[in-house]
Amino acid sequence: MNDAASHLAFLRDPRLAIHATAAAPVWLWSADASHIIWSNPVGAAVFDAPGPSALAERHFDSRNQAAAQIARIAGALPLGGSARLERLRGFGGGVGRPLTCACSRIALADHTPAILVVAMEPAGPSLSVAERIRRLLDGADAALAAFAPDGRLLHATPQGRVQLGRHDTLAGLGA
Repeated sequence: MNDAASHLAFLRDPRLAIHATAAAPVWLWSADASHIIWSNPVGAAVFDAPGPSALAERHFDSRNQAAAQIARIAGALPLGGSARLERLRGFGGGVGRPLTCACSRIALADHTPAILVVAMEPAGPSLSVAERIRRLLDGADAALAAFAPDGRLLHATPQGRVQLGRHDTLAGLGA
């Protein structure tokens, strides 16, 4: 499984899947705040990463402003407890402006504890839904395609493009 595929595997968790293509940034930090396990495309862009898989490869030291704040709140969040609002700096809220985020400590399917940080307001770059999907699927080896509600193709991986052939709408596929 490549990095993109392992990153997409997190979408099996409904707590993350709901945020996959959201316009507001979302991050899933390791409990020790040393790295971001998963993010949506806007969350990756906030940290100047081209996509979520690239951000997941990055490590943060304790002097990093964002990591230090996550480490600070991680110890105070109860596992499985309700989300708590935090105002975090260095998370794309603008120069010197904190970003209001819902933070919660969750356990992943393998029981690994993590800190889920969901921005409650827009932050970072404004990415179109097609761009968010492209960044989410970038690097995936699987045949994947995403369509707009009107049935037109928004993005397909190279293998997905092969499967679609000349079709670029759901109607063209007979769906």
